Amino acid sequence: MRIKEYFIGGFLGAMFTILILFFLGTLFGVYDFRCFYIVNSYPDDGILNINTLETLKKLENCGLLLTPDQYTNNVVSFYNVILTFVGIVFVIFSIASFFIIRDNNLKETKKFVKEYLNDSKTFRDEIVTSLTGEFDAHYINKEDFSNLYKDIDERLSSIENNNNRNEIE
Repeated sequence: MRIKEYFIGGFLGAMFTILILFFLGTLFGVYDFRCFYIVNSYPDDGILNINTLETLKKLENCGLLLTPDQYTNNVVSFYNVILTFVGIVFVIFSIASFFIIRDNNLKETKKFVKEYLNDSKTFRDEIVTSLTGEFDAHYINKEDFSNLYKDIDERLSSIENNNNRNEIE
């Protein structure tokens, strides 16, 4: 359920960011949108008159008349700007997603391991078994202690018996 919330939040944040950048770019003149005309052919009658030439000269001086090469260059540069912007947004969201997913996985893993350690009888038994094997060589266990206790008790009894015999003699 949280993944859906993250996806919706990321999508809305991305759209909001793109709109703000678009409006700021338009406001500060980053995007140069102008109406222009492309002239590839002569007038229908094939004759250029002075009025047509003057109109074309005015359009050229205003920067509204473009050759096909200039038009193609403008379109290519516009799409280059858009692709660069989309690429930057993609990189930013990829990096942010990496860190968010890594942190969430770390939290979930810690939570899972904590629950597993608290509730797992088999894990406890494995730890006790491995620690018992590790400490057996260094410490005495209950069975060895009781055997030693019995041996000492028997020796003490035999010494007392010998002592009693020596006193009687």
